[in-house]
Amino acid sequence: ADKLPTYRGDGGAYWEDGAASTAAETALNRDSQRLLPVAEAVSSLATLLKPEQTYPAAEFHDAWKNLLFYDEHTWGACTSIRQPDRRFSIDQWEHKRAYAYRAHRAAKDLLAKSLARLTQNISIDGPTFFVFNPNVWARTDVVEIQVDPNRQVIETVSGKSVSVDVRKKEGYRVLRFIADKVPGLGYKTYSVRASDESVPPANQPESKAWEADSRYYRLVLDPKTGAISQLYDKELGRDLVDPHAPYKLNELLYVSGGENSRIIHNASNLPPPQLEVTGQSGAELIENVGTPFGRRIRIRARARHVPVIETEITLYDALKRVDIVNRIRKDEVLAKEAVYFAFPFLVSPPEMAYQIQNTWVRPNVDQLPGACREWFTTQNLVVVRDPGATIAWATPDAPLITLTDINRGLWLKHLDVKNGHVFSYVMNNYWFTNYKASQGGDFTFRYFITSGQKLGDADLARFSEETRSPLVGYNYYQYRRPMAAKKRLPLGQGAFFNIDVSHAQVTAFKQAEDGDGYILRLLETAGQEGVASFRSPIFPLAASYLTNGVEDNLSPLEVKKGGVQIPLRPREFTTVRLVFEAQAAVIPNARSSGEKQRSISKAR
Repeated sequence: ADKLPTYRGDGGAYWEDGAASTAAETALNRDSQRLLPVAEAVSSLATLLKPEQTYPAAEFHDAWKNLLFYDEHTWGACTSIRQPDRRFSIDQWEHKRAYAYRAHRAAKDLLAKSLARLTQNISIDGPTFFVFNPNVWARTDVVEIQVDPNRQVIETVSGKSVSVDVRKKEGYRVLRFIADKVPGLGYKTYSVRASDESVPPANQPESKAWEADSRYYRLVLDPKTGAISQLYDKELGRDLVDPHAPYKLNELLYVSGGENSRIIHNASNLPPPQLEVTGQSGAELIENVGTPFGRRIRIRARARHVPVIETEITLYDALKRVDIVNRIRKDEVLAKEAVYFAFPFLVSPPEMAYQIQNTWVRPNVDQLPGACREWFTTQNLVVVRDPGATIAWATPDAPLITLTDINRGLWLKHLDVKNGHVFSYVMNNYWFTNYKASQGGDFTFRYFITSGQKLGDADLARFSEETRSPLVGYNYYQYRRPMAAKKRLPLGQGAFFNIDVSHAQVTAFKQAEDGDGYILRLLETAGQEGVASFRSPIFPLAASYLTNGVEDNLSPLEVKKGGVQIPLRPREFTTVRLVFEAQAAVIPNARSSGEKQRSISKAR
């Protein structure tokens, strides 16, 4: 082994651009990837609290199978581009897309059922809104609840009414508010009651200005395009938008052209592509509202073959974050095309990196020779920085990106990182086989931005988790007043587990595949050795084992005073089998089963 040459690096994403030929289903599947681990964790907690209620292992298996079958390589018929209306092409795509829809429906159902089971164990004093935090650390973030008119939200712990951002709907209202300090791996409750005169004022009068201001940022919109012409970080004292870029921040770009050119295939007999890039126009200000927690502004615009672009931007006073939601309506077009959202950040000299499963990749530096530099895929984040600032940009719905410029079919051997411009490559139909020939209809793409002088790997990992996996709300007994009841878990707030670690995140908590205990999987996020201290105030721990990724026991971990120390290695996933006393009582020979697996692992 010491004589073999070793090459390390990222190979890029030559094949992944096809996922953008079906942007709506790809976004749906990414949401399933977020929902299923949360549903597994909630279902595991519910089963631990009431072991007689079976963990739905088979249903989770089917949901994951459908999710993975959508993501796998085979996308459609070989005739899908040249004969899109042929029954063979249509049937293959219907078969493919069904995986994404089945997985998403199952993920939502499993989460709803698991939350219903779990909340039966928490004390209530009337109609209650539960907020669950799937992360290790305590979180303060925005949540949303739908209620009947004349209802208010009261923080159970303090008994104080919560100031809300109100949106009136036909016969009901949508309330958004900041849930403050929800315990890590725990919950916080809010009472839903009839409103009275003591309810704090909601939204402030609307403004006609094309700008918004908060504690951390000042934002200015271009009245022609509706895109962001200035995003000023008040702490850094600098604008984050490149004023010399040909496009504004969050501007939709429609790119036509490319037929029979090298943008489709890297072949020497094909000519360079002749692309026409057009931005959005015809901007209208829909509303600019001051909310109890910041500012919300909405605009409407249009672009070629995109008759509706509706953008909502939210700035917060308690969170250093910019939330952007783009809802578009697009025409079905068979001619070669692509759609981007531009994010031309201002940094000099620019450095860029994108997030993969457990680390970061810098273009060129961390890539193998011949790796793709036309486009990239990210787990969620792209980081743009210079010596004075770090900008983190999250894209939970659309994984495909280009850096410094759009895809121009150049097939670069080296990417010249000459600016900090990021492009969300939301859709294209450049492939000549297998993928979908066109896509139209309604789409939603969300983006989040934060910035700071120095954002370390642990900070970025938190930002990624918080933008991909938001706080989970569950409205219990919405339509009838329940009897007040004292259950096993306290009213107000509580934590199921305490994991004392600052540089790791939970990627899974689920029942073990063999039913013997529960699997906790942690990812170290800061690139350093460490230990995570695990303890549960509710579920006494009987035994614990370090396992490999497929849950074979490797070695026992000593349980002391109901807790266990979990070793962490830099940027690695660590998997642990936890056997709780409650489960050991209902699984025959739970500990001996674990010992048997450990013996098998040693024999191997």
